Amino acid sequence: MKCTTFTAVALLLGIIGCTHSQEKETLPSADEVLQQVSNVVGDVPELKNVNTSALPSIEEAKKLFKEKCTKNGGPKAFEDAHRAQIDMADCLRSLINITELQAEMEKYKPTGDLDIVFKNYCSKRATLRACVSNFTQTVEQCLDEKERENKKIVLNITDSLLEFICFKEGDRIALFISAGGPECFQSKQQAIQDCANRTYGGYVPRTDPTTNGLVGLESLPSLTFGIKECRDMTVLQSCVVAELEKCSDPTPANIMDSIFNFVRRVTPCENLLNAAQSAAATGTQSGSSASHMGALSTIAILSIVLSLVTSGKRAEFTSDEDSINNDACSETSGQSDNRSVLEDANDNEVEELAQQEAFEEKLKEAIDGLTQKSAKGRTICFTGIEKIFAIKYIPDFVEDRKMTIADATERGLKKGRGDEQSTAARLSTLLCVQLGAFESAEMVCRDLKSTLTFIANDNAASVHARAECCWALAMNQFLSSNDVTDTMEIAQLLSSIFSGSYLKGNGAIANISTDVAALHVAAISSWTLLLTVMNSADIYNLLASGRTNSYMPSLNRLRELLESPHLDVRLSAGEALAVIFELGRAFSCDYEQTWALDLVEILKELATDSNKYRAKKDRKQQRANFRDILRYIEEDIVPEMHVRFGQETLYLEGWCARTQYNACCRLLGPGINIHLAENQLLREIFHLGNKVLPPPITIKTSKLERTLMNAAAFKARTIQRNKNRDKRSAAMAP
Repeated sequence: MKCTTFTAVALLLGIIGCTHSQEKETLPSADEVLQQVSNVVGDVPELKNVNTSALPSIEEAKKLFKEKCTKNGGPKAFEDAHRAQIDMADCLRSLINITELQAEMEKYKPTGDLDIVFKNYCSKRATLRACVSNFTQTVEQCLDEKERENKKIVLNITDSLLEFICFKEGDRIALFISAGGPECFQSKQQAIQDCANRTYGGYVPRTDPTTNGLVGLESLPSLTFGIKECRDMTVLQSCVVAELEKCSDPTPANIMDSIFNFVRRVTPCENLLNAAQSAAATGTQSGSSASHMGALSTIAILSIVLSLVTSGKRAEFTSDEDSINNDACSETSGQSDNRSVLEDANDNEVEELAQQEAFEEKLKEAIDGLTQKSAKGRTICFTGIEKIFAIKYIPDFVEDRKMTIADATERGLKKGRGDEQSTAARLSTLLCVQLGAFESAEMVCRDLKSTLTFIANDNAASVHARAECCWALAMNQFLSSNDVTDTMEIAQLLSSIFSGSYLKGNGAIANISTDVAALHVAAISSWTLLLTVMNSADIYNLLASGRTNSYMPSLNRLRELLESPHLDVRLSAGEALAVIFELGRAFSCDYEQTWALDLVEILKELATDSNKYRAKKDRKQQRANFRDILRYIEEDIVPEMHVRFGQETLYLEGWCARTQYNACCRLLGPGINIHLAENQLLREIFHLGNKVLPPPITIKTSKLERTLMNAAAFKARTIQRNKNRDKRSAAMAP
């Protein structure tokens, strides 16, 4: 298997990485290229066994690849790809040294502490992910349009494998080694290689038998996936797992099967195979695209993982017979220690681990489903991810997949309709909530701003989608950035949307539908939220009764919203006026005192409204809200509210804090308590300080222990009382 797969690696890195030597005028040979690849990934003996005569000419391969780069990316694309390959090689060498890894594994294997080794390497996975990302972004210039759409598969495969290997700080790989995984692979090496040759052996570029050169530019593999290659991957998985199951311990086979499954989930294979089965059932044919590079990339990455895992065993075969026996004894004791630890593991931890894995699997499936063709299916996946993000705080998991989620969200906003746009807009805000602890949150929100702005201002779009985009614009700006210019631009857009609820020129009330009123409510509430992050001096200067400008509506215009026939419009307008007065009075205590007298009369009418044509529930809600607003405008009494979550209490003083909390509650729902306790971004917004550690859990004594303790106390009490009785009896005796 490794011969075939490392041949693929040699081709990929050799085409990009071979350069003119200053001492030689000719390009390096295939043997030299394999040596370069070996220097990148370490001392891998399998590379020495590759038949280089079967490989196409490196000069031909480089020439064709350079033509492809020039065609797709311009004259500098190939040089950029070459530099990216050098940086990638340096990155790999700086992160993983095979010799040191072997030594560390041999050191900790006898004591069963291999997880310490992999913990140190797993801490570097963010750096490795960044190196792979930089490499793929640079090489993207050389790819055609269809290949660029699939380049993220390489990143997804890398993320998936890193997550699998580094789960619980490398416990899976430590278990693999302690269960005899390297020995199992070594014993089945020839069988596994035969499996690979039967499936991927024919994927090397075609050569001309007369010249032994590559046949045209089209002979280079393309970075796409097709049905045939996905089926070959399934066949390879079944073949490899079947061979490994012949070992004495089934653990290596199970872990290898899981690795294949992890890789398949981040490729289009599941969707392609399902579509092929559906097409076969209906008698139609589904298209398949060439995917040699996609297949080779996948199997190459798998091979590198296996070579790292099995490298520790190869060092043993170079030692003498006595050292082999000693190592075997130490390894056996280490295995028994590990197995005894696993057998004694706490049942609760095992159950928690299983639940966490099941949760992550479902979330990954939902993220993968964001790219499916069915609009209804995408909407369901958007909704599922939205619910999970609202009730759970998983920033590290989201950070690893932020680009995938952000791309799917942007695609849903641009190409979706109605419900899909609404759910995508909400997910964009939840993504910012999850990424609040990272600098990438601001970048993601900034990239989605233009799309959200276009939909919010598009009269042809769904009213519900426009309302959600209004909320998303304001919430993203509130959570990720305090740039005054952007805030003013969004505020101006929102004020233009809810201007449709102003009184007409003749003083008549605007006649709008319920759906449009809901849009205006979203715009007013979002606009009010943005006011809470603005400077009080700006509010004092921009918002006045007799002053108009292109950025903010006048107070007279806002007062007209209180006459709207729709309850939610009146309530939102009242809260907006309360926030404005709170900020204005923070700058000057005499803010709009004269104008406030007329406002108080309107607020009194709304606070005591008893018109029978309004619903009883609406009248009750209106009176309750406007009583608080009236009390603040007239008597300057600030409303207070406190929220208990866990062992903490959040005190909300003022209309600004109340508005911010209500906006977060609208987004997170019941999950607000979880985020207040764990999400550092929300804790900073509401001035809660650092996360509070939960109190230690007291272990409840069993019924038998309580019975024994009571019996012992009863016995001691009886003995003490008997002593006192004896003294009294002696004193009373004649």
